[in-house]
Amino acid sequence: MSNPRVIIVPGTWGNTPDHDDWWKPGKPFWERLVELNYQPLSFAWSTELDGVLGDNTTWEKAGERLRKQILPKDTVIGHSHGGQVIAYACEGILVGKVITLATPVRDDVPYRNIQTASSQWTHVYGNYTDYWQLIGSVMDGGFHGWRRQMPLADSNIKVDCNHQQTHSMEIWDKYLLWRLL
Repeated sequence: MSNPRVIIVPGTWGNTPDHDDWWKPGKPFWERLVELNYQPLSFAWSTELDGVLGDNTTWEKAGERLRKQILPKDTVIGHSHGGQVIAYACEGILVGKVITLATPVRDDVPYRNIQTASSQWTHVYGNYTDYWQLIGSVMDGGFHGWRRQMPLADSNIKVDCNHQQTHSMEIWDKYLLWRLL
């Protein structure tokens, strides 16, 4: 029997040379998953900023690619706009668990896909210093920037940190987020 799979989806600019590569093989987050007997997989997408001055095409296309890789018992973790990619990926499939980290709450993203596809959806969000989640929320044609909780998620967990720290080892250890897997 193989170890359960955990697919890690980075957020905007997460796949660029100057950005945090927490989601890649050999990094502490990845290595902790291995220690916990999971099989981590990285999902690389363009991580271009999308949905700001136009439609959500980049997220949709990345979601189509991710959909082909997800198995029904997988856990999928998405940081920031990686959560948008997961929402598009979950259309018409089944997935084990979904964990979104500081994903901006928008009206133009099909979060219902995550709700219907997953057995458990947990959204982890930071404190008021996470201005990226706020900024990412206001670009959908309405002003919803103060929303941090995902209304359709099974649970929302507030952690005391900024945007980037939602995937840090310290926060995952402090708030026992590993138990969500």
